[in-house]
Amino acid sequence: MANSTAGKVWALDTAATLITGPVYISRMDWHPNAADNDLVVSDNLAHSIWTVRAVSTSANHESSGIETWENPDPGHPFNGFVLTTIDGGTLYVTIG
Repeated sequence: MANSTAGKVWALDTAATLITGPVYISRMDWHPNAADNDLVVSDNLAHSIWTVRAVSTSANHESSGIETWENPDPGHPFNGFVLTTIDGGTLYVTIG
């Protein structure tokens, strides 16, 4: 699968710089393929937004292994969005 940034919910599985300007993120849900998978999301200036290591898998749509990040201030934009590291699985990013 390739990264999809169409619509309000992005589906990402490949490390890439996706936005270089302001972006509003309300939530991220990561469905890792295996325990110990790593995920790193940062802004365009390399400031960390979310860094997490999977405790368990959520492959095959298992809900127990989903890692979730909720923005405490969704009205404040981040300076870009870079998916720096994704060892496996899919990251769903809710914009807005």
